Amino acid sequence: MNSIPRRGDAPTTACVESEVIADEHEILVDPEAPLGEYMTEIGMYDASLGDRPPIHDAASKVPRGDRMLLERVQVRTNQ
Repeated sequence: MNSIPRRGDAPTTACVESEVIADEHEILVDPEAPLGEYMTEIGMYDASLGDRPPIHDAASKVPRGDRMLLERVQVRTNQ
């Protein structure tokens, strides 16, 4: 899912260093998805180039890859 933060109201070109922007998304799971535990990950990219910039550790400024792992989610039956 690709979008400008805050439903288009907070483009990253206007971000200030260390600013935190809440950006909520609903993630729909395919009803045929296998049951089990899944990791959620996010990342950003430059739409003009398609490149994903590195994500840095706030304390050490060391690049940690081009995505951030969020929390684990459980897909299970609702019966």
